[in-house]
Amino acid sequence: MKNPWVVVALAGVVLALVALPRTPLAAQADVVRQDDLAYATRGDRLLKLDIAAPAGGEGPFPAIVYIIDDWAHQDPNLDRKSLYYDLPEAAKRGYVAVAIDRRLITITRENAVTWQFPAELQDVKSAVRWLRAHAAQYRIDPDRLGAIGFSSGAWLALLVGMTGPTDGLEPGSDDLSVSSRVQAVVNIGGPTDLADCWNGGGVKVKLEDLLGGTPREVPQRYQQASPLGYVRADNPPVLTVHGDQDVLVPFSEAQALDEKMKAAGAAHTLLVRRGLGHANYLRDVVARKAIFEFLDRWLKKP
Repeated sequence: MKNPWVVVALAGVVLALVALPRTPLAAQADVVRQDDLAYATRGDRLLKLDIAAPAGGEGPFPAIVYIIDDWAHQDPNLDRKSLYYDLPEAAKRGYVAVAIDRRLITITRENAVTWQFPAELQDVKSAVRWLRAHAAQYRIDPDRLGAIGFSSGAWLALLVGMTGPTDGLEPGSDDLSVSSRVQAVVNIGGPTDLADCWNGGGVKVKLEDLLGGTPREVPQRYQQASPLGYVRADNPPVLTVHGDQDVLVPFSEAQALDEKMKAAGAAHTLLVRRGLGHANYLRDVVARKAIFEFLDRWLKKP
């Protein structure tokens, strides 16, 4: 059996070869940057976000919320700052681009797990509500918000698009009169049925930490955390980008979402990256083109 991490590494090499060139932000005079804005407090943790917006024009502009991946604090460089060079590309295309903090699972020295589901989802919902509440200040159209993520970030993007107050996943401190829904979702390699992903993927330990056990031990939590369970006709449009050789989040996760959304009458587009595995296709030339065409279609006014 192939080593899954080798497959992932090779996919990363492929993406590096086709990635678009990046220009340092200091040279991009057409982008306005506002960083380290606090949007919520969780215990002793202050959650922040960064914004890149078009320098010209009064707006309001559609906004895209970028959600970082990973469920656990394993990579010290993996935070919202890892999206530093992704935001200006969206801003130059006429979007207010936002990278947000969210709580990740932390294993303490006593081997206790903190911040289990739905903590991370609640953070994303609070960020969306904060953006709507401050829409005029940051030249955002509150009726045209999108969410984009890779892997677990995509999982959260799907959930924030598909769930509402009646699903019981809202933060208790939020003003529920302000919607946390988004109008378009880009799902890059995200899990959609967490029990199936546990059975067939390479993230068993992370899912057990996230949900407090195996699918057999806590089946209701796996169901509650699975975007597939929230497919409805009124879901926002979703673009899914997935490698058909993904060994961490199986390609079947994307296929199941595609089939169920289409059966429900919801708008879903599946872009298959053939021969590739689990990687962030936000930086892949083919996928990047499709992503912005999708976002332009659903978030920009005719």
